Order: sequence, then C-alpha cells, then structure tokens
Amino acid sequence: MLYQKASLCSQWDLQVVASAVTAHDIAGKRVLEVGALNVNGTVRPGIETLRPAEYIGIDLRPGPGVDLVCDAAEIDRRFGPDAFDVVISTELLEHAREWKKIVHNFKYVLRTGGLLIVTTRSYGVDFHRQPFDFWRYEKSDFDLIFSDLQIEDLQLDPTDPGLFIKARKPDNYVERDLSDHGLYSILRQRKKREATDLDIVLFKCRYRCIRLLMDLLPKRYRRAVHEGLLR
Repeated sequence: MLYQKASLCSQWDLQVVASAVTAHDIAGKRVLEVGALNVNGTVRPGIETLRPAEYIGIDLRPGPGVDLVCDAAEIDRRFGPDAFDVVISTELLEHAREWKKIVHNFKYVLRTGGLLIVTTRSYGVDFHRQPFDFWRYEKSDFDLIFSDLQIEDLQLDPTDPGLFIKARKPDNYVERDLSDHGLYSILRQRKKREATDLDIVLFKCRYRCIRLLMDLLPKRYRRAVHEGLLR
C-alpha cells in the first residue's frame, strides 16, 4: 500500500525530538520507527544513545536504517497488540492515503504506558512529488486524533508549517473513532474524509498542466503562477 517514505527529517525534527525525549522514555525499552529509511537525516542515532533494549526500523524497501521491510498498514498483523514501548514516525502521515489506518496501527502496537512520537506537515507546505502527498494536519487535528492518548507535548514547527506530538497510551485507553474526521487534502484544496481514486487522477492532470505551463513561462513569472495555481 506504499505508506512509508524515506526518512527526510528536517533540523527541527531532529531538535524537537531530541529535546522532548529523555533517557527515562527510552532506556531498556522496545522501539519501533515507522518509515525509517535514512536519506538525509534520522532521529535514530539520538534515540539509540539513550540505550533502548531494541530498535526496529521498518520501511517498504531495504536501506540505511531499515531493519525489516514492512508496510505500515501491516504492523498490526506483523507485531500484534502492545508490542512496543515507543513508536516513532517522522514526516510520514502526510503521505499516508489511508491515514486513519496508520494512526490506528500506531496506537494498536503501543503498550499501555507507551510513548508515541510523530512529526508531520501542516497547511502551507507545497505538494511533495516523492513520495506522493495527500494531507496536511493542523493542531486542532492532532488534538482530536490523539485525544484518546495523554498528550505530553504538542508543538508547531516555527521554521516550516508542521507539528510534533509526544503522547502516552493511558491505562484506560479507548480508541477514538476517527471515521467522520476530515483533513485538508492537498489533492482537492479542502477538507475531506478520504482520498479517492478520482481525486488522484484529477490532481495528476492538473499538476501536469501546471508543470507544462511553468516550462513555457519566463523564469521571472514562474513562482507567482505556481503559487496562484496551487492554492
């Protein structure tokens, strides 16, 4: 289902995770990183200095940082419930077409008392060509999506629109029903509950037309036209 992406951590991602996560959170714990392939940065070295008992990085293809090739949509079946003390995912959720399934999986494999760490992008960040891009999350979205966890830290990225959350699975955990919740769709420029095949086809046609137009325009006009057409 192509839910992972190569690790593309910004400096903010690295800094906010390092400042928010302590040795008490990690030492002797079992850690899962979803979307772990390291292309230009990863939180893994910093987390490993805190001495977890085990660190498993998963992604859809082998490479640096990947211990196990596995789809994020399959981790519930692959590992079972309450399998990890810590689940980490940086810059993945905006690329997950069926994001509700992925969020469910994060919570499902997390043990009671376990820690979830997530970063993602918000409205104002342009479409990512690789991998494909679907959603933008706001603080209000995270407040609701993770309302069934104990939110310990929720920050906005001051350098580029985005979010960080550190949340813990409570003893009295009851999963929040997200079936009616919609997110801002990059494909349709409005809130939607799901991304349909038609959404993808229409966006790809529009995107190709924009790129063709951009190639024909003088360079001095390209940025203004790009910003106007993708709004």
